[in-house]
Amino acid sequence: MQFAVKTSVIAVFAALATSACTLGPSGAPPAMPSPAHYGAHPQLLQTVAAGGTAQRFDAGASTRNEGGL
Repeated sequence: MQFAVKTSVIAVFAALATSACTLGPSGAPPAMPSPAHYGAHPQLLQTVAAGGTAQRFDAGASTRNEGGL
């Protein structure tokens, strides 16, 4: 009688374990959130002018080659 109970428990456990694979997540990773800024404070839009010229930051802009390397 004990053998039948152990066999039944193992069978139920195996059925639950294999069905968990089909009921699990879809396999696609969740979308990464896009924060407004990455630091504790928002980034400045431009630097302090040095020699009359200040650098401007444009988040999300593509880079461009200005005749450099």
